[in-house]
Amino acid sequence: MNRIAEWRACRLGDPIERLRYLRRAARPSSGPKPALAAAGCLVLVLLPRPQGPRVPPPISTARTGSARLAEAGRIWLVETGEDHEIYSNGLRIETQWRTQSSSRTPFPVLPRDGARGDSKIWHAATPAGIVFHATESDPAPFAEDRNSMLLRQSEGTLAYARSRRAYHFVIDRFGRAFRIVPESQIAFHAGESVWADSRFLFADLNASFLGVAFDTRTGAEPPLTPAQASTGRALVEMLRARYAIPRSDCVTHAQVSVNRGNGEIGWHTDFASGFPFEELGLPDNYALPPASLYLAGFDYDRRFLRSAGSPMLRGIDLAEGMLHREAIAVNLSESRYRGKLRERYQNLSRSRP
Repeated sequence: MNRIAEWRACRLGDPIERLRYLRRAARPSSGPKPALAAAGCLVLVLLPRPQGPRVPPPISTARTGSARLAEAGRIWLVETGEDHEIYSNGLRIETQWRTQSSSRTPFPVLPRDGARGDSKIWHAATPAGIVFHATESDPAPFAEDRNSMLLRQSEGTLAYARSRRAYHFVIDRFGRAFRIVPESQIAFHAGESVWADSRFLFADLNASFLGVAFDTRTGAEPPLTPAQASTGRALVEMLRARYAIPRSDCVTHAQVSVNRGNGEIGWHTDFASGFPFEELGLPDNYALPPASLYLAGFDYDRRFLRSAGSPMLRGIDLAEGMLHREAIAVNLSESRYRGKLRERYQNLSRSRP
């Protein structure tokens, strides 16, 4: 297949039409396989030119690594109907509750290796991670004789989420995934929040992360129904493949929520414990140190420690050790070092366009 045919294929937005064109254009004796050429087009589709004239040009290397994309696997949209979408990994998303919100724009981040500075850069307007939420509703027993009540409760949750633009996706107890806000737009799910990965510090994750809510309550046993876990895994696979999201950026609301008023973490505590990361194909990210403690200067109280499970407590201990060592390295007391970090976080948080 010649380069002109590949270029023309990349101009086709519909993946099914693109694959058909590549099959027609491919020569059986030579040239790249159609599927491989389509995969090359995928990167072009997933990396739109970011918009936002009020800010400097965003960084273009945020999520473009082919290794990161390969890590999640390639998943594509197979079918779009009036009220649903179907993906190649079997995921079905219901779209009848979809609503509109404000569009994503490039957002400020701080480089992880610049922890002692304040050199903000602008990240492209694509989702950088996923925050998992519990709707904290009071669900009826999950039993056949409560079917009508379960369906009514599901509709009530969806109506609330739609009216508040609260999440990008809601997964009800029957395992149905509903799109509420498009990924290209902002959902108001995270509030004041902080997270960091190996490259960047993120603040106020509404602008940068996707919100996925499960219709359940923190502390429920089991935390998710088998259908919710199965659908959640397929949804995470699709989102990670589409946006090249690292596993370490898939975390719970309790891990990222902060309260600027009292300077403590855990303003929201949904899934402070019990989230089944492994069932969703993820490592136990509770063990990761909360960036709010060691990069943003927040503290915690006993109430939060009581709600956190032992895996998250290990992450908190790790964060405290990191903060202690960094304070010594810059020759400051821990309290003064926390203050410096808080100033840095506040400057980043205030710099939304």
